[in-house]
Amino acid sequence: GAARSGMLEKAVGPALRGGFDGSRFAIRNAEKDLRYAVAALGPRAELARAAHDVLARHVAEGRGDAFVSRMLEPHPDAF
Repeated sequence: GAARSGMLEKAVGPALRGGFDGSRFAIRNAEKDLRYAVAALGPRAELARAAHDVLARHVAEGRGDAFVSRMLEPHPDAF
């Protein structure tokens, strides 16, 4: 397939132009959804578990109400 994702395009397009609120879906909600997926998939959920761990860390650090597209924002201390 074309590997196109409406959600990804919504987040990445604005981010490339410096806007990081393109995807209006909270990190907290994404973490919850992946938590449910990991529980349902059990041991077959390696990739989902890894993604969940990243989201859970953001929630634990107080960024749960930020939009998931904010995770694309570069940080000076990231490199």
